[in-house]
Amino acid sequence: MPQFTIGTTTITPDSGPYVVAELSHNHNGQRELAARMIEVAAECGVNAVKLQKRSPAFYAALRAKGMTDYADIREKRELTESDYIYLGNLAHAKNLAFIVTAFDLPSLEFLKRTPLDAVKLASGSLHNHPLVFDASSVGLPAVMSTGCSDLKDILGAVKIIPKQAQTAILQCTSVYPCPPEKMNLKFISTMCEMFNHAVIGLSSHALDNRMENAGFVLGARVFEKHFTLSKHLGAGDHAMSLEPDGLRDLVDVLHATKAALGDGRKQFLPCEEFGRSRLDIGYTPRKEAA
Repeated sequence: MPQFTIGTTTITPDSGPYVVAELSHNHNGQRELAARMIEVAAECGVNAVKLQKRSPAFYAALRAKGMTDYADIREKRELTESDYIYLGNLAHAKNLAFIVTAFDLPSLEFLKRTPLDAVKLASGSLHNHPLVFDASSVGLPAVMSTGCSDLKDILGAVKIIPKQAQTAILQCTSVYPCPPEKMNLKFISTMCEMFNHAVIGLSSHALDNRMENAGFVLGARVFEKHFTLSKHLGAGDHAMSLEPDGLRDLVDVLHATKAALGDGRKQFLPCEEFGRSRLDIGYTPRKEAA
């Protein structure tokens, strides 16, 4: 049975949901706002928070591809090394795991100096085999999203991950927001069958929480979703992120789904006694033939 340990929590196919609040750059580059987001996420009942890290070289490459506006917004919101250390320690104080996406090798080197519990490989990074190998070789669990990829891409990335590495592979469709017909949730079941060494999950960009319980039933155990304190805090990911009430609802829905699935056995429950007694009224057992 595959297992995946982040911090003090071990996740297996028999586990309940493990929920990651993706802060992205919704902290707007403000350490105080990021800290408040971590505190609120903890109050909502999540298991982990996640940030993102890109290097100056990565932003230069984005601008070379004509993605100047995107690069400008993100780069202005980059946090310092001391910010990451502070926020990681705060997450641990709130009993949350601290996960960060490394978008390139310089970012991974940067993150090695912070209190990481797991490294995230973003959708679109599966082709970057040096990054995939190094991120899964630092002695920490690796979480890999599969957006912008096909099965061949995923198999190529999985092949170079060291066998001893703990890995979680997340179904993802990189559309923001993602409509239901693009979620491809059945691929979760496919990955559960194909990758019996890894825990499977779902990185969801749906605007509501209707799809995630289906993902749990299909075998997903790690769930990642964007989080913001308010959809009105500016450009970027805010508009397609869950606000606190939505994040709390996600946690509640997933745990209710786990409870509702039961153990697969049919048996008479004590809570059914009244209903059974009602149905017995007027019932006369048949006499056995002599």
